[in-house]
Amino acid sequence: MGGWLPGNRHGDESYGVQKHEFSYVKEELLAIREQVPSAIFKVIIEAPQLTEQEICQAVDLCVEGRADYVKTSTGWYPGCPSTVEQVRIMSREAAGRIQIKAAGGIRSLETIQEMQKAGCSRFGMGMRSVQNLIKSIYK
Repeated sequence: MGGWLPGNRHGDESYGVQKHEFSYVKEELLAIREQVPSAIFKVIIEAPQLTEQEICQAVDLCVEGRADYVKTSTGWYPGCPSTVEQVRIMSREAAGRIQIKAAGGIRSLETIQEMQKAGCSRFGMGMRSVQNLIKSIYK
């Protein structure tokens, strides 16, 4: 099961973390977990849109909300790819309490390896990106 980091209840693009609605976000995450206790629960935080402090707060809220994964991005912001540094920040804050999934802008084996070293355990890539990656490996 996947889900956005809740908080877009104001009709704009700001999420609960950016609006400092931490109690609301935590309650929403716990409510989702309660509805699907045995499902794998991934929360997308859109790290490229957040500050370092907001990334840390989002990771902590995902842990408190009993998610299994915190995911960097949907990958639908082509001009804002997920970065190795964002994964490092997330991993440092997670401290083994939650798994990290990276998506969005991952185009090379080197990036995958760097993100894995930084603490990422799962990756999301579109078919075209995967095909291009495979072609680059077997050149």
